[in-house]
Amino acid sequence: SQSLDVGRLIAGLQRGTVPGADSSVSFLCEKFSLLVERLQRAEGAEQESECRHSLLKVELQSEEQEASRERVELEAAAAREHSETVSMEDAVAEAAQEEALSAEHLSLARNEAEVLQHRSQQLSEQSLSERRRLAETNSRLRHFQLSRTGGQEDMRRLQGELETLTAQYAAAATELRGCRERAGRDETRLAKLRAEAIGEEEARDHASEAGTVRREELDEALSGLALLKERLAEVQVGLQQCEEELRRRADQKQVLWTELQRRESRLAGASRELDGLQCTERSLQRTLADTADVRGRLGAQEAEARQALGSQEALEAALVEAEHRLAERGRQLEDTERQQGALRCEAARAEEEQAELEALVQRLQHDEVASTGIRHNLERELHLLVAESDKIRRELSGRMANRSEAQQRLQLVTPALAEAKRHVRELEEGLEARGADTAKEQQLCERLDREAGLCQEKMRALRDENVRLAEQCVELEAALGPAAASAASASQRGTARSAGAGPRHSSRGPMGAGLRLSGAAPARSMGGASPKVGSGLRGSCILSSSSGACLRSPASGAETSARRALSAPRTPCGGTRGAWGGETPPLQDPGWGSASARQLAPMPTGSPRELGLGSAPGRQPTFLPLACPEDGGTGGATVDSGACEVPREPVAAAAIPQSLEYLRNWIESEEGRLVTRPACP
Repeated sequence: SQSLDVGRLIAGLQRGTVPGADSSVSFLCEKFSLLVERLQRAEGAEQESECRHSLLKVELQSEEQEASRERVELEAAAAREHSETVSMEDAVAEAAQEEALSAEHLSLARNEAEVLQHRSQQLSEQSLSERRRLAETNSRLRHFQLSRTGGQEDMRRLQGELETLTAQYAAAATELRGCRERAGRDETRLAKLRAEAIGEEEARDHASEAGTVRREELDEALSGLALLKERLAEVQVGLQQCEEELRRRADQKQVLWTELQRRESRLAGASRELDGLQCTERSLQRTLADTADVRGRLGAQEAEARQALGSQEALEAALVEAEHRLAERGRQLEDTERQQGALRCEAARAEEEQAELEALVQRLQHDEVASTGIRHNLERELHLLVAESDKIRRELSGRMANRSEAQQRLQLVTPALAEAKRHVRELEEGLEARGADTAKEQQLCERLDREAGLCQEKMRALRDENVRLAEQCVELEAALGPAAASAASASQRGTARSAGAGPRHSSRGPMGAGLRLSGAAPARSMGGASPKVGSGLRGSCILSSSSGACLRSPASGAETSARRALSAPRTPCGGTRGAWGGETPPLQDPGWGSASARQLAPMPTGSPRELGLGSAPGRQPTFLPLACPEDGGTGGATVDSGACEVPREPVAAAAIPQSLEYLRNWIESEEGRLVTRPACP
């Protein structure tokens, strides 16, 4: 090929005689034609790149439309989930208020039970003291019958004391009837409270069913599941604390109830309260049915969890498919970028060549004689090339603007990917919380079953003890009846003999005996010996009258006498005339000592929670020891509240599926790739 010597060509043209000028011009024309061909090829490649760019642009727009549609759907689902979450929070708040009200009712019932227990304890103590006083009176009567010396005054005094005791017995019987009426009203109130508690449990069951339906709807939208699960976890923790406090209060209530039954089993008037326990047994059966229903709901919830796992796997597959599509589009964009870079290099080379040609044209403009036609042609071609280059520049600037816009859209899609990652994490946390809640409920059900078995055994033992004590009371009543009748007949015979032998005694005999008895009583009480029966009896009467049992208030004596009269209806002196001639009113309550009244009602069986006993949140059940005679019947040593607290059992977190881990890693890598992608030049 020939080389172009520009300087030699210009000098020859100026002189007009240049050998080989024609060949140089032909070489220049060939060079220009080659340049035009290269420009045409570049234009064709640019058109092809424009076609590919338009196709990629259409695909990118379709992907953006799909992403916007999915984003709108996700926003709508999130709005629905938010509204359902708000409604669920309201329902949970209402349930908490109902639980607080039930806890207050249970605390009131517990206070009333404590008051009744304290009252029963007082009445039992008064009954024991009155029985002791009656035994002392019977022994003194027997002594009076054996020795009648100076016994008339003691008889009159004892007759007055017995009349006082009879009046106290009548007052105590009246007060005991009033106490029983109040106890009946309290039982009616407790029945109403139990009915309200059952209604609250039914309402809670309906609320749980509605919550199950809402959970089925929530499984369709994974984005709003995390917030609801967190709320449910908090509510479950609160419910767990409430159940622990309920168990603790149930244990305390059970201890108090057993103590009250033990106290009342010593009296024969506990039949009505035992009849009231049948209602509690029926409520226990209903509670057992509710427990079975709750287990069925737990199985349904496990099925829902498995269904949620299936939908989650489908979502993971869709996300993997979207990842492949994004990777393919990324490769296509990289190919387009490489082609655009090659086109830019060719355009730069074309611009350089165009500059060289312009320089040559400027140099050749001076030679108008030799190359006028060529110059005009070259100028026209150069104008066309400039227009084409401007057009190419404008197109390149438009493509750069489109590319920057595409990058901005990709940056807008990045938050949606982050939101999807957050939703996946929240879903994992919700699944872990659901597993922990299921395990906790199973443990609670097992523990309630064990407590129900223990309570049933205790109830059976108490029922057997009550039957045994009732039989002992009947035997004691039967044993006391003949002894009292024989004592009354002996006192009547002694009175008749003393009345017949009175004229034969001297006038100072009774007085002397009375003086000797009154003077010898303090001496023998100080010395500790009693050789004479009369003085010994008088001293014992003085000591018994000055003892703590004889110095009780009339009200307490009346209560004790009434309770004893009701517990022992066959009193020897009831409705008969005693040895001192005083009339004793009958104290037996008709119908109280019958066989139907002594029949014992069956004890309730079941766990304290199923019996409707209350508790408060944040405490474990406290098992107090039963009362024993050594510690005064108060239930033994005081139980420290700190010792009753049991640490919470750790909740084992559920294992995260490998598919969720893979989805999380892919989202993180996609974010890193979008952040670290180099900007376009």
